[in-house]
Amino acid sequence: MADAADASPITPAPTNTKSMASRVSADRFDTCVWYGPDGRASSERNNSFQSGSLRIPRVPVTLRYILNYPRWIKPNVISIGPYYYGDKYLQEVQKLKYQHAENFIRESQQQINELYQKIENEIDDLAMCYDSYQATSEDDKKKLATIFLLDGCFLLRFIYYSNKEDGINALNFTNHDVTYIRQDLFLLENQLPYQVLKLLFEHANFEAESKDFSMEEMIKDLSYLTSPCLEENRKEKHRKEEK
Repeated sequence: MADAADASPITPAPTNTKSMASRVSADRFDTCVWYGPDGRASSERNNSFQSGSLRIPRVPVTLRYILNYPRWIKPNVISIGPYYYGDKYLQEVQKLKYQHAENFIRESQQQINELYQKIENEIDDLAMCYDSYQATSEDDKKKLATIFLLDGCFLLRFIYYSNKEDGINALNFTNHDVTYIRQDLFLLENQLPYQVLKLLFEHANFEAESKDFSMEEMIKDLSYLTSPCLEENRKEKHRKEEK
């Protein structure tokens, strides 16, 4: 995995897409997170969900400076979740998230207000999924909810299209871009609570997909593509099933 300085340049995103974020009341929605610092856009829930039981940790300070630490922990091109939000080395892809997130909402035939409300309703529990992130004030909670909405929608769209043969064209990324992003999605400190993805996907309706289409299968496919060992295991399983 390359260091940030060695990462491939990121392909610019398409422009001139009408923003849906304007439909959310400004007093509830952190527009700085959604639009970026310059203010411009470049079924039932699982009742067993308990955010306190599983947490997204940060590596202890005593281990953070061992040899090759950044390679295994710190993302090269994209931040997911609050830990690396705002990192100056990750702004190229950060600028691309906005349109991909809005495209996911449109393509899945959902409404941004409804998705934001789902996350806002559970923000206290979702914030507790992080060992080292405090969201005590209303502004903190609004910011975190918007990070979850932005990153979650981007992530689901990326996973959806990166599993398809012609998906790279739809994402407008190069092969190198996709490789680096896939690697970053599996880093320890670069994660979203699984419940965020469930909330954003539970009522998604993609016209080209069957009713059996699921987020879980989509994530499994991404794992196979990212890990050669998992991909080989899947091929071996298919070979045995065909015999």
